[in-house]
This record gives sequence, C-alpha cells and structure tokens, in this order.
Amino acid sequence: MTKCKAILRAILMGITFSIFSPLCVSAQEKESEKPLRPVTSVFTVELGRQSALDTYLTPIRYWGLDVALGYERLRAVSFAPEKWFTRHNVSGSFASMTNQSGSGSMLSFYLDYSFAMLRRWQLLDGLYVSGGGEAALTLGGLYNLRNSNNPATAKAAIDLGATAMASYHFLYITIAGNSSLSGFITGNRYFFFSPEFGQSYYEMFGIGEL
Repeated sequence: MTKCKAILRAILMGITFSIFSPLCVSAQEKESEKPLRPVTSVFTVELGRQSALDTYLTPIRYWGLDVALGYERLRAVSFAPEKWFTRHNVSGSFASMTNQSGSGSMLSFYLDYSFAMLRRWQLLDGLYVSGGGEAALTLGGLYNLRNSNNPATAKAAIDLGATAMASYHFLYITIAGNSSLSGFITGNRYFFFSPEFGQSYYEMFGIGEL
C-alpha cells in the first residue's frame, strides 16, 4: 500500500510539473522580453557671476558670485526605448551680490525644474542628435539686506519650448560627451506683480496705477 501511494504521488508530481513548467518558462521569457531602459544620471556644480536689477527693491544693479547645484536624469521610454527618452533636470542656485559702491547687499535663490521628451537619431557611428519639447518651472526671489521696508520680491515662471541635444560615444567605453540647447517659445515670467521703486502696493491694486 505504501509503495502504491509513493508511485501515485510521483505520478501526480510529474503531471503537476508538466502543467506548470511551461507557464514558468513563459513567464521567464516575458521577463527577458522586457525592453532595456538605460538610465543616465549627471550631477553638476556651477560657479559664475550674476547680476540683478529689481526696481521694486532698488534702482541700482547688483553683482556677485553665483553657486548652483544640478541633477539631470535621462531614461529611455518603455514604448520605444531605442528612439525616445525623457529628461528630468533639477537645479538650485544661490547668489550673494553687492552694489558698485559696496554699501548694499542682496541675496537671490532660484529653484528650476524642467521635463522634456526627446526623439533620438543616429547620424554617424557614435554620434547621436536628439530633439523634442520641454516644459520648465522656476521659483525664487531676491532679498535686499539694506531695505527695511519691502526687502524681498518673489519670482515665478512657467515656460514651454523646444530642446535639442547632441552626444558622442567614444569607442567601447561608457564615456559620452553631451551638449544641449533649450529655447522657450512661450511662457509667463511675472506671476508676482511688483511696483516700481518707491511705489506701494496700494497704488498698484487700490488706485490701479500699474
């Protein structure tokens, strides 16, 4: 009786394996058929010189050192990974500025984010060009350390435009050089209305002298 049970158990296990093994193989094949979506991440540090003129804070232009940190992420899309990819770009900048006489100081901070979808073409062996649409959002402001009344002003912008990129892949190594260019077709850069220097918000919205 025990021998018959062992034989029956072996037969049932064999039938079960024969039924589910094709399903397992099919699932593995589907996993292997998923398109590769490579990701490229770039971290940047920028140093430069910034100038700012905001007539609401002061009629004098300020200059100073600007420091920015950025992160860019490129990833191929799932529906056509060989031809299309997305790009996320985030950056934050801070600047400390002074006027020409050195009697006043101003600080600025901006946070930028942009999203783009690009189509890629291969021109030569290792040379690729890409182009597509881009949307960008900018938030930030200026703070004048010298002013006691109305020391700060806010800035915001939403832009839509086009972007292009060229890249070259060197031989068999994973080093690539990229060059990108963005041009915004339309946008609104003045969500926050600021009066002129010496003008109050009452004159803008109470009296209507914009």
